[in-house]
Amino acid sequence: FLLSITRNIGWASIISIVLFFIIDRRWKEAGYSILSMLVFYFPYNLYKITVWNIHKAGFEGQFKAIFMKNPYNAHLGYETFNGFVDRFLVNSKQYLSYHLVNILGFNIDNNGSTLLTVLIYFAFFYTLVILWKKKRELLFPVIYIGIAIAVTFITQQTFWNQERLILIYVPIIVILFSAALYEHFKGSKYSIIALLFLVLIIILSFSRTIKYYKQYKPLQESILSGNKYAGLTPDWQHFLQVAEYAKNNLPDSVNIACRKPGIAFVYTQGREFIGIYKFLDANIDSVFNQLNKEMQEYNRKFFALEIPQSQQIKSYYNFYPYFPYLRAFVNNYSTKTIYSLFIPDSASLENMSKLAQTQNLVYYTDIQKLRKQIIIKDKNDYAVYPDTLMKFFLDRNIDYVILARLRKIPTSKNAGFITTIQRYINFMELKYPGTFQIIYQAGENNNEPAYLLKVNYRKNEHLVKQIQNQK
Repeated sequence: FLLSITRNIGWASIISIVLFFIIDRRWKEAGYSILSMLVFYFPYNLYKITVWNIHKAGFEGQFKAIFMKNPYNAHLGYETFNGFVDRFLVNSKQYLSYHLVNILGFNIDNNGSTLLTVLIYFAFFYTLVILWKKKRELLFPVIYIGIAIAVTFITQQTFWNQERLILIYVPIIVILFSAALYEHFKGSKYSIIALLFLVLIIILSFSRTIKYYKQYKPLQESILSGNKYAGLTPDWQHFLQVAEYAKNNLPDSVNIACRKPGIAFVYTQGREFIGIYKFLDANIDSVFNQLNKEMQEYNRKFFALEIPQSQQIKSYYNFYPYFPYLRAFVNNYSTKTIYSLFIPDSASLENMSKLAQTQNLVYYTDIQKLRKQIIIKDKNDYAVYPDTLMKFFLDRNIDYVILARLRKIPTSKNAGFITTIQRYINFMELKYPGTFQIIYQAGENNNEPAYLLKVNYRKNEHLVKQIQNQK
């Protein structure tokens, strides 16, 4: 129970325990294991509902993300059975035949090897069979490791591909495989094989440790001497400097949001931050369906503006007075176009049409015609409601936000940066100009600066009240 509420992967423990007892034909213990879990699970959730007013189990968001083709792009939809199979196979290759063997000290090409992956799976089933027959008390950790790794390979996106997801299992894997070798050859002249395997792994991994120790020794000495930013790239230094400034200059009563709240928490000695991990985009089809529904229910008119990306700034400036009517954006990267979707009143419709003509912009007053025009070709196409982004801030009472240029690839300054919060601010400022005000800046403008922004809801108070009244 404690594992399950710590991390969702902890559910693998109860599954493993029950499966172990079932395999061992110990039906009573399997039942008691489930019952003992529920004895804690139900009172805990009842307490959350009655005392904390939390009506969700706590893993719904992650559970939903598991089934998405891309958790950062909702309009791509949900994964198919074949997609999960492909995800499992790709993750098996990159985590087992690359990350695992490199952690053990073998240098393998970063693409991994299908043959090596198959051999590692063979070694796992070999371990399972040997310990089942000769060392039954070690059967449970084998089952647990197998289920935990399988769940990881199925639930984790292939593009994440991070060594840390397999690293935690490596010590147990080595011990269990060594135990299987020992039990297999015990009593014969080959029993030393298990010892030789362990010695080989220790030598290889220790030599890897020595290499990294020599590389990072000066950095370690700098950190221990008091330079807490030693080794950090400018993007991280400036992000953490802003976090520290916020901690030292803002009262604890205000809520500060950022992209990496955990690291900000550590560097500010325990100051809580609100995490913004995902941009709230929307499915393009669902946006058109919703707008069509609103038009029919309230007998409203529709206006859409087609803006080539080369004319964005100019067009936004000219249409600035009409942005309070704005309902949604559609980013159609396949045609390098942004569509601004409005539901204006009758007075503004004519004026918007005339302005679009003077700017040589294509516009639509027929929602069905526009929907046929937009053909999703690029995986990055998405739609967004500015009101939804504002409501996200309002629901969490966010008073300040840290805006930073955190690199996508830590070693490369020019390989792009994480744009989650930038997109929030961009779309919110378009409809609610003046919402964000720069309070503090760390770093020069040309050196990956970070900013502390104040969220000024009163600047657009009448629009904010409308959102607060929405269900």
